[in-house]
Amino acid sequence: MGNISTNAMILLCFVAVLCSCLSCVNGGPPLPWDKFTLHVSNGISDSSNLLYVHCRSKDDDMGVQYLSFNQERHWKFGTTIFGKLTHFTCDFKWGEKSRSFEAFVDGVESNFCQSTLNVYWRAAMDGIYFGCSDNPGIKRCVWDQNIECSGP
Repeated sequence: MGNISTNAMILLCFVAVLCSCLSCVNGGPPLPWDKFTLHVSNGISDSSNLLYVHCRSKDDDMGVQYLSFNQERHWKFGTTIFGKLTHFTCDFKWGEKSRSFEAFVDGVESNFCQSTLNVYWRAAMDGIYFGCSDNPGIKRCVWDQNIECSGP
């Protein structure tokens, strides 16, 4: 009986290592044990107003943050657990401008940023930018418009 358990354990470890290697080589989807980091930052040089940031998922509330110019906050989290998809929403407010948006949706940002395991959102005077590196270059949201933010 012990021999079967040992063989099953060895096979399980082999499959886990193989899946991990295939995911890295083939650019496959993130593995369930991968941890993503969600970064939010203030790229607005106007020092008269701090950037209000509030990010949350169904299970986790990251609390309200007030960021000055070039300040960043970040959180690390896992993705899909037993079929439950990870989904973070953020509210950004700056002076009279505000915007709510989906900051992380498992299967969207997780697939787009799988090579870095980092998702960056940066507020700028003309909108909110997205990227997988610390220099987000894709404008995804425009302040105060009822237009859905564009996807990656």
